Amino acid sequence: MINLNEINGGFSTIYRLQVDNFEKVIKVINKNAITRFNRNNYYKDNKFYKNLDLLNISPKHKILSKHIIQMDEIISDFEINKDIFFKKKYLLKQFKVKINLLKNLKTSLVKKNLSTEIINYKRILKLIFNEEIDDYKLKNYINAFPQDRVCHGDIHFKNLKLSNNNLYFLDWDYKVISSLSFELAMFSYLEKFNKNQIKIISNLFNISYKEIEYFFPICKILDIIYFYISKKRTSNQKFKHKYLNEIKRFIVNNL
Repeated sequence: MINLNEINGGFSTIYRLQVDNFEKVIKVINKNAITRFNRNNYYKDNKFYKNLDLLNISPKHKILSKHIIQMDEIISDFEINKDIFFKKKYLLKQFKVKINLLKNLKTSLVKKNLSTEIINYKRILKLIFNEEIDDYKLKNYINAFPQDRVCHGDIHFKNLKLSNNNLYFLDWDYKVISSLSFELAMFSYLEKFNKNQIKIISNLFNISYKEIEYFFPICKILDIIYFYISKKRTSNQKFKHKYLNEIKRFIVNNL
């Protein structure tokens, strides 16, 4: 039996278990952390995961309880990193194919869009920046590009696995309705791609570098929010983040 009291201080803990002679991956979410993040329980995501499983872009999922989800085990061919990703053309090609397959997911399967994801945390943003975000201005900024597709919302190399030459996306807790440019911006931001690497991504998907760059402030806002909530702090601890001053200026000037 798993001692769930040993769950870490983050948002979830991954366990590897022998089930019916197969190794399975069990993801157990931290109820307190997820509650603070306004996350729905997994039962409410049943339809989403059933539709996702049809696309073969992620390991198969089975919801065991509202806080526990099981994923089929996959064996990695090798660990993907920045150098490998940009050197192996077949990886880039697969990445494009799998991202484009997300267009087949109905937006009705996901409850949140990018604007509401940020608006949900207005109180936290006010605590961090002492500035009030205007909902109308935020939506106008985000809606400069069509918000019409399901996005993974948290693509980075730890969430990309190549198994039997098939690329899989892991961990869909941050899924959101937005645009391709936001998806690629978040990927580029999380992996700290340089300008040339971002241009490779933009050319791959035939969208402009500026369109990806446009969403970097939004990526930084989300990163600050998640970082703020995930850190255990006492009331007198000062919150620090690399982009605090930059994003405060962005909020004042744009939102």
